[in-house]
Amino acid sequence: MHADWTNTSTALPPEGTLVEFLLDERNCPMRGVYSIGRFESRWNHYAPPSVHRWRALSSGSETARRIGANVHVLQEPQRAVN
Repeated sequence: MHADWTNTSTALPPEGTLVEFLLDERNCPMRGVYSIGRFESRWNHYAPPSVHRWRALSSGSETARRIGANVHVLQEPQRAVN
């Protein structure tokens, strides 16, 4: 089950949320993750002003598992433990 759509002007998703999002003037949603202040898809990233609305995907759904495997999120390098 998908969540309800949220207008980007109203709220942004929490960092690392798997999302479906609609760009302004588009009717076909894209899937990706909200990370480092932008909506990231497999092919590009989009600043919040270019995204009309979004909805979170359930992390347990098949769609979310496929997305999670395809989206690369930048992470801080881990420090060596001595």
